[in-house]
Amino acid sequence: EPPKDVEAYIHRSGRTGRAGNTGVAVMLYDPRRSNISKIEKESGVKFEHVSAPQANDIAKAVGREAADMINQVSDSVIPAFKSAAEELLKNSGLSEVDLLAKALAKAVGYTEIKKRSLLTSMENYVTLLLENGRPIFTPTFAYKILRRFLPEEKVEAVKGLTITADGSGVVFDVPAEDLEAYLAGKENSSDVSLEVLKALPRLQQRDQSRGGRFGDGGGRGGRSGGGGRNGRFSSDRFSNGGGRGRGNWGGKRWLLEYMIDLTNKRKTYRLLSFTRSEVYTANPANIEHMLVTNFSNYGKGWYHHSVLEDLLGDGIFTVDGEKWRHQRKSASYQFSTKLLREFSSSVFKSSAVKLAGIVSEAAISNNIIELQDLFMKSTLDSVFKVILGVELDTMRGTYREGTQFSIAFDEASAAIMYRYVNFLWKVQRFLNIGSEAVLKKSLRVIDDFVYKVITSKIEQSQKPQDNSLGLKGDILSRFLELNETNPKYLKDIILSFIIAGKDTSAITLSWFIYQLCKHPHVQEKIAKEIREATKVEDSLTIDELAAKVTEESMEKMQYLHAALTETIRLHPALPVESKYCFSDDTLPDGYSVKKGDLVSFQPYVMGRMKFLWGEDAEQFRPERWLDENGNFMKESSFKFTAFQAGPRICIGKDFAYRQMKIYSAVLLGSHGFKLADQNKLAKYKIMLTLQIDGGLHVYAFQRNK
Repeated sequence: EPPKDVEAYIHRSGRTGRAGNTGVAVMLYDPRRSNISKIEKESGVKFEHVSAPQANDIAKAVGREAADMINQVSDSVIPAFKSAAEELLKNSGLSEVDLLAKALAKAVGYTEIKKRSLLTSMENYVTLLLENGRPIFTPTFAYKILRRFLPEEKVEAVKGLTITADGSGVVFDVPAEDLEAYLAGKENSSDVSLEVLKALPRLQQRDQSRGGRFGDGGGRGGRSGGGGRNGRFSSDRFSNGGGRGRGNWGGKRWLLEYMIDLTNKRKTYRLLSFTRSEVYTANPANIEHMLVTNFSNYGKGWYHHSVLEDLLGDGIFTVDGEKWRHQRKSASYQFSTKLLREFSSSVFKSSAVKLAGIVSEAAISNNIIELQDLFMKSTLDSVFKVILGVELDTMRGTYREGTQFSIAFDEASAAIMYRYVNFLWKVQRFLNIGSEAVLKKSLRVIDDFVYKVITSKIEQSQKPQDNSLGLKGDILSRFLELNETNPKYLKDIILSFIIAGKDTSAITLSWFIYQLCKHPHVQEKIAKEIREATKVEDSLTIDELAAKVTEESMEKMQYLHAALTETIRLHPALPVESKYCFSDDTLPDGYSVKKGDLVSFQPYVMGRMKFLWGEDAEQFRPERWLDENGNFMKESSFKFTAFQAGPRICIGKDFAYRQMKIYSAVLLGSHGFKLADQNKLAKYKIMLTLQIDGGLHVYAFQRNK
């Protein structure tokens, strides 16, 4: 990743000139998201900034290599291919040079050269520079200028708008097919200049120190940060997007919007990268084919296993075949037992009460609280207690080893998921650098902690006098009762459950509260339903309220269930789900997929498709899930895909709803919420999961006051 300060830059670039040697230090960086200008100024070094090579530049370079390769071919092959060459030349209608150029292109894998934008690297987009004869200080002002001479739909189609470094203009991408419309519209405003760029100017940069642990870097999904095709070169070393932590991978919300645009045009399509081919579909018939009809042909495969193995081993989310069936059977049984249902409900209530206590303290003092972080910590505490029977208490931070595990697990999860966009991760692992070094260190902490708990539980299970609910209620103890005592097997399946249950509920609850703050009438309707279902009185304490949140009372909370489901439809914690295709296949819509393809469906994108949900698809409306009597109505799992379907349908679905409904009932039954900044729109922090970027900052007030 790019250095964050001048000291780091000098240290890195100094490696080039050690022992009297000279050389050139090169760095890839995103011109919109780095602090290169600050480093350049403070170091006193004048950088040479060069635009990243475009498709034609790369093709020319590869063409020269291909020509050298052909010169190395023995003349002995000429007789065998000469007649075919003569016939091709005769029938092609091309000159000898043109035909040879096409042959060179094919030899290195080119069948066409697609144009990409300079700014975002999107195919079939063009980068424009807008200037107004005076400084442009904010993107809002730039959009006002555009609206002076363009219709609203053209303004909405603008992508990646960024202010130039000197503030004299803005650059942005527009669809190539609409270029003439933009240039023609400019003629209606004499004080505006609009031109197609051949090289990017210097752009305003965001201080890198504000980024997440992985910066804004890299990979196919993000198309920014740490270089990539839309990066630029400067005097530093090559950045591979590594580094410590789990930033938002540079995708930002426009990437999701781009996928929505593609799906609106075609329900099934293919995207290519350096390392793989991916098919995306939003067709429910295709999804049913993958998850049910031809289930055996679509699984995790070697690709997902290789990425996830270091953390999840041979857990249920990394394996196929008999290993998967064995774990699925055992886990399904555990999640269906009355004992686990009662034990988990007790744990969820205890955690929700503890969280509500923190919220009450903030409400009394009228302090802003960051609710997403509290949800993350609280749900981890509760999931850990249910799975391992151990109190982490990350909300209060009283258990040092538990806090260390939580931090290590976050960092390991982020590093593992970063592999999906970092095609150099195996090299980094071999060299023990960047995110892979963080992963290795974190895995040691995780393994030590989990093996210690497993060993302790095994020893406890061998004591016949110890028959307490604390031992028998958690999932680990239940597996031990089935004589599953292999520590490696237990660790793999336990960590799979933790990663599945840790963030997903917390993210859903965060977006749920956000939507309730944006729709106060829905919040009040849910609060009323909770209080009627539990028959609470204003004088009851939070503990007394939690005691009244029972299976029977939650069954009456149909509107709450609908609102949570509507939140999941619009804000699924996991935006995309991929399967590995084991053999060539044809999907029901006629689209062909090849062995080795990743075939993906996107709950986030599908939740916004009008052909699935109607004209109000992008609106938050819980009523769409209720019948005329106010009872919850289920939708097809091939349309509402957040929990998958078929043999791999989420076994923790009821578990997750129980957790979220208990938290919601305790919090909304005792408190109301409003956003700290009611005019601010939440944005996604794009990782594997879709968290709220910057957190959820709210005020709380006590309802009985």
